[in-house]
Amino acid sequence: MLNELKSFGQTEGYFEIKRIGDFDNAQKEGFSHINVVAIDFDKTKTKVCNELNLNCYKSCDALDIIDTKDKINFIEFKELEDRTNIEDWIENLDFPQKIKDSREILFNIIRKRNFVHKDKKTKFISCEKNVIISFSLSSTASNRLVSLLRWTTIKAKIEGQFNDNYIQGEKFNEPVCIRMNDFNLKYSTYA
Repeated sequence: MLNELKSFGQTEGYFEIKRIGDFDNAQKEGFSHINVVAIDFDKTKTKVCNELNLNCYKSCDALDIIDTKDKINFIEFKELEDRTNIEDWIENLDFPQKIKDSREILFNIIRKRNFVHKDKKTKFISCEKNVIISFSLSSTASNRLVSLLRWTTIKAKIEGQFNDNYIQGEKFNEPVCIRMNDFNLKYSTYA
């Protein structure tokens, strides 16, 4: 079903698939070095919300539909450099809501009448889903040691947001944090 969904999304203009480093906000968000190819899901959100006359949805940055493994990866990037209180800032980002909204946007596409596939809703609910949060703390040499020490704390803070606020009843795996500098290498584990 995911192969058909990917084709339908491209044909209907919902999915713009390209190198993540070429997304419109890649330079500003610090992920222009990423070579993984995925759906620019901010653009998908804009198209779906315009069709439904909604403006309240948030979305993840990228979506990777891996049809050969019956898997969907929701990917979010954040550059956390130069934040005075990163922990509070992360709490206000509300990653779980972004993922819930992204899932709902994708589900709206699946429910389209012209996307014809037997048991499409059931197959979507049963496919494996990963949430991947990729962030950087500092690119300056003097701050790298501090960043390494803070990595574990920040990672725990992000993962902790999902403990009591995650999508139930579907095959969502535990969220994963990947350092932005390591994304090209480590992402292959989830793709």
